[in-house]
Amino acid sequence: MQPSLEMLIVGATFAGIGASLSMDRSFAIVERTTLVGHEFINSYRTGSDWKSVPEFPPTLELQKEFEEKRLLTLEGRVHLGGMAPIVFKQLLQSGKSGSVRFMTEVVGIARRADGYDVTLFDAGGIRTVWTNRIVDTTSDCRSLPGRFPVKEKAVCAVLHNTNASVNAEANAATSIVTGFNAGAEKPGLSIPKEFADRISPGAFASEAYLRLPIAPEADWAEARHTLNRFWADRPAELQDWTIAAVADEFAAVPARSCEELDNGWLWMPSAAFENPLSAMDAGYAFGKKEVISS
Repeated sequence: MQPSLEMLIVGATFAGIGASLSMDRSFAIVERTTLVGHEFINSYRTGSDWKSVPEFPPTLELQKEFEEKRLLTLEGRVHLGGMAPIVFKQLLQSGKSGSVRFMTEVVGIARRADGYDVTLFDAGGIRTVWTNRIVDTTSDCRSLPGRFPVKEKAVCAVLHNTNASVNAEANAATSIVTGFNAGAEKPGLSIPKEFADRISPGAFASEAYLRLPIAPEADWAEARHTLNRFWADRPAELQDWTIAAVADEFAAVPARSCEELDNGWLWMPSAAFENPLSAMDAGYAFGKKEVISS
């Protein structure tokens, strides 16, 4: 990493990656995990308003590949697990993957007259870089911990059901039906009406996503207890379903959508946007504006 940067992006989120794709100046993305787009992909947050048409070329390309790989249907159903490799590939093809520093934590920021000294911790130890501007795209504003507690959060899981055949008469009386998915040979999963706000169908016929709201201050022990209790008491209609995977990140709704923390230091949480594509578009628009104003 260069010791001096024009822009430091905190979080390899969809917004952070979008911003990087429009940059032609020196920049770096620092990400505490080894993941990209984790605010949606690894939290199993399915998003909404997928039918909106992206504005910028990188987002349009991403949408096209999601659809071609059957990770996004025309109805807005998603298969989140397959998205990360495509995002990684986009970074590689852009030639900017070398500017992404994974397993890197921001541990301190000091204001200077001409910018900021940012102290980072990674596998190589402690280092300090200077940057003219900072944009934090994380849900909880990791560059200024504790300043913005999340407004809402949920623990999510991927559900699986190999029994894709359903009784049409029972569906009409007790449930909603996800219908046919593109390329699927069997009907989609049947979701009880009382859980329609908690369970959403995935891109594949046997896939669905469970979302359980929890208190903003709840920790993982409490979240997993809530999930286990819900699943143990699930109704008969869900007995054939299994939990395939539990998210390793909370699905969070940030307290605000954008906040200037100081001159040249912005918090723009990617999770504040409806879905990954709208977050990437917003990041790209931000980066493009920065390039024009420089």
